[in-house]
Amino acid sequence: EKSEEAIAALKKSLELDPQSVNAAITLGQIYLLQERQAEARQVFVDALNRQPENIDVMLAAATFYLNTGQIDDAKTLYEKALNQDAKNSTAATGLAEVYLARNEPGMARSVIQQFQAAQKDALPDDIALRIRFIVGRAYLFEGNFQEAMPHLQIVSERLPNVMMAQYSY
Repeated sequence: EKSEEAIAALKKSLELDPQSVNAAITLGQIYLLQERQAEARQVFVDALNRQPENIDVMLAAATFYLNTGQIDDAKTLYEKALNQDAKNSTAATGLAEVYLARNEPGMARSVIQQFQAAQKDALPDDIALRIRFIVGRAYLFEGNFQEAMPHLQIVSERLPNVMMAQYSY
């Protein structure tokens, strides 16, 4: 199977160059897609041990942790990445998602506000929409539908499939 060939090639690449961030991240993501969480976790842990200050490794591992319900581990890495780069949208939105997962919508909004304050330029549309989606959901968590609706309406108009996927059962 092609994915097994890719895994073998990525493992070989890591043997030849253990510092290869791209190979480690890709291997971890393939394992995650195959629902091989233990193997994915080990790849990310090894990459973090080899390069603890590499922001790409931090963010890939944090996203893995968030997606597998390891919220505290995700929070630690997103905070570390955001401290390293206050303008990093993946770190900011990831940390905000952590706070939503912890049912702390006020903290999620606070992270987003701090991130927005650090920006000098307008945000790309995809990031702006992701922020609106997070802020809208934070207000929903608090039961503040009046504040939530303008954010979620814009997301729904621009990305209807995101809204359907988030709230379909």
